[in-house]
Amino acid sequence: MSKRGENIYQRKDGLWEARYVKEIDLSGKKKYGSVYARSYREVKAKRQTVLTNLFIYQKPDLTKSFTVSALVEEWLCINQNRIKPSTYQRYEGFFKNHIQDIIGHLQVLHISPTVIYEFAVNRINQGLSKQTVNSILIFLHSCFKYGHRQYNLPLPEFQYFSCYQPEMRVFSQEEQKKLVTYLNQNTDIYKFGVLLTLYTGLRVGELCALRWEDIENDCIHVRHTMLRLKKEDGTGTEIIVGPPKTRHSQRIIPLPSVLLDQIEQFCNACNGQAYLLGTNTFPLIEPRVMQYKFKQYLKELNIEGATFHTLRHSFATRCIECNVDLKSLSEILGHSNVQTTLNRYVHSSLNQKRTQMEKLSFLS
Repeated sequence: MSKRGENIYQRKDGLWEARYVKEIDLSGKKKYGSVYARSYREVKAKRQTVLTNLFIYQKPDLTKSFTVSALVEEWLCINQNRIKPSTYQRYEGFFKNHIQDIIGHLQVLHISPTVIYEFAVNRINQGLSKQTVNSILIFLHSCFKYGHRQYNLPLPEFQYFSCYQPEMRVFSQEEQKKLVTYLNQNTDIYKFGVLLTLYTGLRVGELCALRWEDIENDCIHVRHTMLRLKKEDGTGTEIIVGPPKTRHSQRIIPLPSVLLDQIEQFCNACNGQAYLLGTNTFPLIEPRVMQYKFKQYLKELNIEGATFHTLRHSFATRCIECNVDLKSLSEILGHSNVQTTLNRYVHSSLNQKRTQMEKLSFLS
């Protein structure tokens, strides 16, 4: 049994073997080393530890045969334990789906700004958005920066595409009242989850990862996020509960009084379930199920153009309309600074703009 493309094999004696390049001689021939363990996951981690401390391409002369694929694979290997699993899988997808077969065979020394530009245009012509292509270029740029620092490889200039960023969808006050009325009728755990997001600005992964132990003193302690990722052995996907998006995402959110009665109601009926949104049938509710349920609610209400994340945008906008100070709002949302909150999540309504303009009436 082997893991295709990873150089990881299960031997006849049951041990797993993972091979890695430990040296390249002057002729360009690769010399391999191996590590062994009793499981696939253990041997992969063991090889990662070895590669993290190993400089594979040490001699300047050997950079002549250094391909883009080799550079990207080394960056991925070294950074696997330094970035979030979801980010790693995203970058790995960029490499396998867009980089490897297009420019992966090219030598790094032959990569010029023109080659990078033509690669980017090719991806756009294949149907990718400019925003996605920019994300691929940012990842590729990081790999080249690593090669420049580590092996003095050339660092070509990267040019990014200008992207139009449409204003994020926010519920109008009328839509929000309509939604709240609907959610308060025959409220179940799914509707309660939507209400909780609308009044706290939680991300969907943070909402689904909430446990009853995270509710303390009428506050939510955001400690985890939930997401579905590919299994390391490639046999499908699995639910992962890990740390939130950033260190600033670990935060405390005071619960508004309007939710306290419902919190108590569902707590009394939880029957020992660990997760806040758990039921007798399902011990947990994953993000895509919540997104699907929310989509159903919007369809019944005839509200268009919104996603689950619209709840978070609407929460931030309502807070601004109610004169919540920006510093508090930024911390509630889990942002690293106030500017992020202003630029990304705060949207002025026409009524709010009219109110602000009326402040000039004293000049007349």
